[in-house]
Amino acid sequence: MIKFIVFMGCNKKQYPYLKRLKELNYKIILIDKNRKSVGRKISHQYFSSSYLDIKKLNLIYKKIKTQNIVNIFTASSQFSYVGASYLAQKLKLSYPSFKNINICLSKNLFYNFFKKHDLKVPKCFKIKNKKELKKNLKNKKHYQFFYLKSDYGKSPFYLYKGYPKTLLETNINWKKNQFFRKNYILQKRFVGRDLRINIFKNKFEIYDFNSGKMLKINNFPILKKNNIIKKLHNVSNDLGMKNWILKFDIILDKHDYQVLDIGIDPPARMIKHWKRLNKNFVSFYLNLYLKK
Repeated sequence: MIKFIVFMGCNKKQYPYLKRLKELNYKIILIDKNRKSVGRKISHQYFSSSYLDIKKLNLIYKKIKTQNIVNIFTASSQFSYVGASYLAQKLKLSYPSFKNINICLSKNLFYNFFKKHDLKVPKCFKIKNKKELKKNLKNKKHYQFFYLKSDYGKSPFYLYKGYPKTLLETNINWKKNQFFRKNYILQKRFVGRDLRINIFKNKFEIYDFNSGKMLKINNFPILKKNNIIKKLHNVSNDLGMKNWILKFDIILDKHDYQVLDIGIDPPARMIKHWKRLNKNFVSFYLNLYLKK
């Protein structure tokens, strides 16, 4: 019986995944807002839709629901997982729930989720407008450095930073959009070493956040002392994402640490490192997500 896979989003970066699935004899149902998508020519079916247009995704579902769809896959932006989760639920495919996808996207949610797993996070202040920002910065020392991050921001355009006076003079976007939905998060800077830790199955890899160099856990006793890797695995399992690669941004010094962010899109540092080693990341990634 012919097996179909719904593939969400395909630009040049995602094309190798689609091409590999095609080589594995899957029929591809491609969903991409871009009608000139590079993957359209080798897909069995194509539908134009954004990842967040639930009304249009529901229409697509009605057109494809009778086909033998065995999986859904995306290697696109983090918001693509919202649409993938919605379609997976409609198609009765095993996939992390919309609720758990949303935890990974919303700073308001994942900081609380981290704390439930005994992970340290920055002290956060929710800021809805400039008046609240001014109020929260009023009594802060002039030499203290802060970050102001939008609740759904995954882009530097929705990240502001500086000393209190600088932030108050910054032209901040207060108009609600996809990346700023309810509030900003105000955090005081924690000075330390920036790491990216990728968690998958019962394994992990650690990278220097800035250089992308792969690192060994033995260089960071505080990770072992606080059992960080196990706690991150617990987060992954609790989210139903054991077969995914979860990316955690962590900053630490000799005595303390903070978990700053979580990501669910493909891990750029890991991809580059594997490429240098001539390891086939695309096949590895697909095997993880398709549970082979």
